[in-house]
Amino acid sequence: MPLHFNLSQLRAAGGPEYLAELCEAGRVTGNLLEIDREAALKIRERHEPHQARRTVSLSQRERAGVRESFTNIVSRPIPRSEWPLWATLAARHAAPGDRGVGDTIARVIGPPTSEQFKKWYRLLFHAECGCARRQAEWNAKYPYL
Repeated sequence: MPLHFNLSQLRAAGGPEYLAELCEAGRVTGNLLEIDREAALKIRERHEPHQARRTVSLSQRERAGVRESFTNIVSRPIPRSEWPLWATLAARHAAPGDRGVGDTIARVIGPPTSEQFKKWYRLLFHAECGCARRQAEWNAKYPYL
């Protein structure tokens, strides 16, 4: 069963490496992260071994709020006629399996180039580039329906 987290709260709770690893293992949409429970626990144990056994419990009201926020974000794609030019041009390079513009751009840039960029960005700015979050965000905003 997947877990849903607010990225702002995760950002405040852990370092950039922790957040980046969670985002790469899960699916980011807007400000929410959806991740498999076991994967989240393994990542947390690597970053916070002394706290990994502690569980966080949300009230029914909090869980409902997270689900509602997640549903609102996912259900708001921008109509293709209103896409910016860059998204329309990127969509011309869509391939089978691409869910949206985010997947197309990630595929075109390619994993080797993407990893090199992430390392460069991390070294220069001492922060994560936000690629995984941006890819999920663009997939949600500009989906191939």
